[in-house]
Amino acid sequence: MAASTTQKQRAADAVRAAIQAGLYPVGEKLPGLRKLSETHGVAYNTMREALAILAGEGLLDTTPQVGSVVLAGHQSVDVMATEQGRLVVVSPTTGLAEAITVEACPAPPVVVPVLQVPADEQVLLRRSTHFVDGAPWAVVETYLPLALADLHPALRRPDSSGTDELEELSAHVRQRAWMTAREAAPETARLLSSDGTVLSWTRVALRDGEPWWCQIASLRGDRVRALHPSATYTDEPSS
Repeated sequence: MAASTTQKQRAADAVRAAIQAGLYPVGEKLPGLRKLSETHGVAYNTMREALAILAGEGLLDTTPQVGSVVLAGHQSVDVMATEQGRLVVVSPTTGLAEAITVEACPAPPVVVPVLQVPADEQVLLRRSTHFVDGAPWAVVETYLPLALADLHPALRRPDSSGTDELEELSAHVRQRAWMTAREAAPETARLLSSDGTVLSWTRVALRDGEPWWCQIASLRGDRVRALHPSATYTDEPSS
């Protein structure tokens, strides 16, 4: 029987923490699956699936019938929130890249109550996947009314000019942002190469007190070293 996502993710988190604590040094081979299962109190198959998660993160080099060797892993990313609620990278300053796509789509369920729009209303989605040393660490999805994109054509461009245009507009409206933890949506999980829990930073721009556009940043917790949100924008709206 396959382990649940929660079980294998917890096992992966436990082994990752042990590696980060130096209990399993870089370059050394991990104990066998049976020993790891006993040490961390999980089933054999659960630990096998947990090690597959860590191998996908680049933390292990796993060879069937041989075992798993601890690698240096990917760089962590230190981010913080500006006074406008925008997440910015503090470090590293090299090895960073992003890929941007733009498309019209129906407002997804998580966005409908935030933007206060009908479930079938078309919105513009700007999605940027962020990488460090080639490994994905964040997916940022910005949902905007099509009418706003018509007024500001740069928002439809899949490049940094659209991002710059959005931030220019943001400088003139009030914003709110808050952090939660949630299971990654299927497409987000695919882009992040992770099927576990992500940190979700939601940012909403308000014009005349009404939601104008919203942005949801999904962050891999194992690749974000620190988050320092602005205290002004960290209260999650009550339902």
